[in-house]
Amino acid sequence: MIHHRQRLISQQTRIKNQLQSLLHRHHLVPPGGKLFGATNRAWWLGLGLTSSEKLRLRQDLILLDQLDPLISEVETEINRLSLAEPWADLTPYLLQLPGIGLITAMTILSAIGEIERFPTAKAGRLRRAGAKVHSSGLTHRTGGITKQGRKELRRVLIEAA
Repeated sequence: MIHHRQRLISQQTRIKNQLQSLLHRHHLVPPGGKLFGATNRAWWLGLGLTSSEKLRLRQDLILLDQLDPLISEVETEINRLSLAEPWADLTPYLLQLPGIGLITAMTILSAIGEIERFPTAKAGRLRRAGAKVHSSGLTHRTGGITKQGRKELRRVLIEAA
């Protein structure tokens, strides 16, 4: 569900970026309010564009309208899953942490899976999501976050931080 939600959000973002690119190409200044909201639909559809651009614009707006309820439905299912086993016991602990909401908590839990499958902390692949550290004697160097491990886990941890 987390991956499916991310895919829907990516599609939504891509469509919004295409529509904003259309505005930039034609040097159009949008009206105030929510750019893709229902109140601005008449403005979008009234733009003086070529027929092929109007077709793409109209279809992109339809796709945006269809994606919103799909995303809401997936988020409702993620919410339901957070209250069911095996997530129900662990979700409240993560939600207490600053910067972590329900989607972030469920992303972390889905990336970890069953923690009991790791015999030790070093055996787990989660340690690869941390920052680079080289420490030897009097030398102590730190680096940025490593590029190893699960990318969705790394993304939500960076966002939460």
